[in-house]
Amino acid sequence: MPSLYNGVCYPTAEAAKAQACSAASLTWGSGTSIHTLECASTTFDGPTMALCKRTDGGACTLIQQDYPAFPDCDYAGGTDLALDWMYAALLLFVMLFGLKRLIALFSGADEK
Repeated sequence: MPSLYNGVCYPTAEAAKAQACSAASLTWGSGTSIHTLECASTTFDGPTMALCKRTDGGACTLIQQDYPAFPDCDYAGGTDLALDWMYAALLLFVMLFGLKRLIALFSGADEK
C-alpha cells in the first residue's frame, strides 16, 4: 500500500519506513561530548525502528523507536505525468499541423 512520508508518496510502507529510519540520523554536541544517532534497522516490516546512539564514537546503544504515522496516498509511479506530457505533445503536433495547413491555404500552395 502506498505511504506518504514528508510529502513524498512511496510505493510501499517499507520504502517509507526505510526513508524515515535514514532521516533519523542526527549529530549533536553537549559540553565536550559528541553524540550521534543513526539507523541500525536492516528490515523495515516491524512497528519500530532500531537506532544506534554513540557518544564520542564509543559503543553502540540500540534504541527502539516507533515509526511515525504514514497516511495512504495515490502512487502512480510517474505514469500520470508521462501521460500528461504525451497529451501536451499531441496537442502541439495537431496545432502545428493545422497552422501549416492554414498557411498553405492562404499562400496558394494548396491550389491544384
